[in-house]
Amino acid sequence: MASTTAIPVSGARMGVSQSFYFSIAERSYLDFLEKRKARDEAQKVLDGTVGEEIDEEERHEREYPYDLANGEASTAAVTTIVFCGMCLEAAIYDFAAWHLDDNYVKTYLDKLDLVAKWMVIPKLVAQQEIPAGFATHDHLRTLVVLRNSLVHYRSVPMPFDEADKLKKWTALNQKEEAIQDGCARAIKAVIFLSLDMDHIFSSHGVFNPLPSFREPSKYGTRTPRSHEVEKLVVECREILARSRSSA
Repeated sequence: MASTTAIPVSGARMGVSQSFYFSIAERSYLDFLEKRKARDEAQKVLDGTVGEEIDEEERHEREYPYDLANGEASTAAVTTIVFCGMCLEAAIYDFAAWHLDDNYVKTYLDKLDLVAKWMVIPKLVAQQEIPAGFATHDHLRTLVVLRNSLVHYRSVPMPFDEADKLKKWTALNQKEEAIQDGCARAIKAVIFLSLDMDHIFSSHGVFNPLPSFREPSKYGTRTPRSHEVEKLVVECREILARSRSSA
């Protein structure tokens, strides 16, 4: 049941940046898809040369297109993840400060981690919360783990033992692959949260601080998204609909 508690509003705000951050994330996601496709095509070429006897220089020349595309895909994935995190940080701060006052937010809420902010602040504002069992929560946690692994990155000592060195390189490559695999999940974390915020606060008349992904036919116009992101929006909307119907 929707809460009937009066929701405080403090006033208009300057320097709102979440939509700008998401626009960077979206462009980076599209770049990631392009570079990942180029990487996969380069991998097919390499797979077709397995077993050929070639010298070291020729091997490097053949691997260069793969290495270049893979590096560019990782760069785009990192940018996507970091800016999705920045979008969510900016949005939840604005939402809290709008309704609860800047001094209160800075004193009591700003030091919470990003997951806690999105779980706690909507409940403080209107006794409504993001359902912890839904895909929203899972994707938000994944985004935070990936973002933290990037912004708090730590190098490791170079091992002298060749087997240990191979193990460390394998772990680093797996981490890079996890960053690339998390790119779409980062975008979906923003989409899920925005759709949930619309759903939770639709009866309150409360402004959603996140970029809008609502259906234009029902709620009016919104910023057009790329075809690739619109596909993710449809997927997220269907997942949330199934989760709510079974809750």
